[in-house]
Amino acid sequence: MTTEHRDPEDIGPEAEAALERYFSAGRAHPPALSPEMLARLTAEAQGQARAHGRARRPARAGLAGLIAALGGWPALAGLATTAVAGFWIGLAPPDLLAPSVEALWSGDSELALYLAPAQGLEALDTLDGEG
Repeated sequence: MTTEHRDPEDIGPEAEAALERYFSAGRAHPPALSPEMLARLTAEAQGQARAHGRARRPARAGLAGLIAALGGWPALAGLATTAVAGFWIGLAPPDLLAPSVEALWSGDSELALYLAPAQGLEALDTLDGEG
């Protein structure tokens, strides 16, 4: 027993025209909220806004605000650790990384072109010996 699978997007022109008539009738007469429902909805929204406003803590100023914006002390510890590690690797690069870093800083190697794509077309001049 086989079942025919049809594309749900392909409903045919007759069905699409019928649906369009229903949708246009619905757009012509949009449902309106009753005044009682609108009043209940507004009251509930105002109550939620007041409850949410009380739950907020006042914004901190100064260093405490900066630490809170960064994610607290654990995030600040991670940031400090990565800064120290980056400084350390920059001062004493590992042996595997040292030739690449030296070529990048000196700019006299073709490797510098691949390691520093931010230099753009200016790096091509160093390959021709014109730089």
